[in-house]
Amino acid sequence: MSKVLFRILGLGFIALAAISPSAAQTVDEILGKMVQAQGGTEALLAVKDYAMYGDVQLHQQGMSASFSLYWKAPDKYRQEMQMDAMFIASFFNGDSGWGVHPRAPKGEKLSGAVLKSLKRSALAPSAICDPAKHGLTFELKGRENVSGKDCFVLEMTFPDGFKEQQLVDSQSYFVIKRRFKTAGDSGPVVDAEVLYLGYKKFGGVMFPSVFANVAEGREYNRIRIADIKVNGGLADSLFEPEK
Repeated sequence: MSKVLFRILGLGFIALAAISPSAAQTVDEILGKMVQAQGGTEALLAVKDYAMYGDVQLHQQGMSASFSLYWKAPDKYRQEMQMDAMFIASFFNGDSGWGVHPRAPKGEKLSGAVLKSLKRSALAPSAICDPAKHGLTFELKGRENVSGKDCFVLEMTFPDGFKEQQLVDSQSYFVIKRRFKTAGDSGPVVDAEVLYLGYKKFGGVMFPSVFANVAEGREYNRIRIADIKVNGGLADSLFEPEK
């Protein structure tokens, strides 16, 4: 079960004025529209922390659980799930990461692909405002239709070389899908997607309120966010293991 939460999220918030979908645009123009759609540079830079609260439906297990996610500037991140008496969490303090599960209630240090994924998830919401500062590069790969919506296909490369594609609605400029490669339950690399639905404004910034996680062609969980607290003053200790 400890693998479940580690695979739940790749929920990094890069997703974050319409013009004619047929008009040619540069990457910088698209990124600028994405920033404006999410609330604008000033609003994004003003976010110093946020806390998300909701629930997750685990389709394969036929279970549901409470879910929460926390981020704090510049690069602290935590995600957790409580299901009956079972508590699972993974978190990153800007340098190191840990996982908490029934066999490691005080946390075990993470490494490898799981740690790299946590570090990528800790990217600031405002990183989209100045990608180069955060070591991000974007390339426009064309356009696709996603559920009847014309989308730009932006390929984003992280500082560690990891690549993912963001499908950006050419009308709303919201990211409605991310896709990337990930390790499946049996080990081999598989295609994975995160669908973003129901954008809502919290603290002056637009966040998706539903995340549908898909791997190997099937949806394996769906996260519904009920509330997001922006700039609530999260403590640094939230991102550290229990002493």
